[in-house]
Amino acid sequence: MMIEIAVTENDAGRFYTLSTGKASMSIAVGRHCVHVCSLNAAAKLRRGLGGKVFHGPDGLTEAARAYKSADCKAMIDAVIRAEQALAGAENAAIAA
Repeated sequence: MMIEIAVTENDAGRFYTLSTGKASMSIAVGRHCVHVCSLNAAAKLRRGLGGKVFHGPDGLTEAARAYKSADCKAMIDAVIRAEQALAGAENAAIAA
């Protein structure tokens, strides 16, 4: 599955915009929580653009469990891998 990812960062955290051929999501990763918003018609009708918020260090893992769609799970997993890669790069820079 091909996933397009755009990332921006500021003092509040990192902001991911992801899309596959079928679905789109925005995921904000902050210090204390993760905000996930599915950008499809059904989600807009049910919840507006509010999305879901997951607190704590396991926020991304909880988000992956909360979504049923294979596309949504794949996009959240892509963010998990990106965050792990960033954490690894920061730790390597500190060790050097």
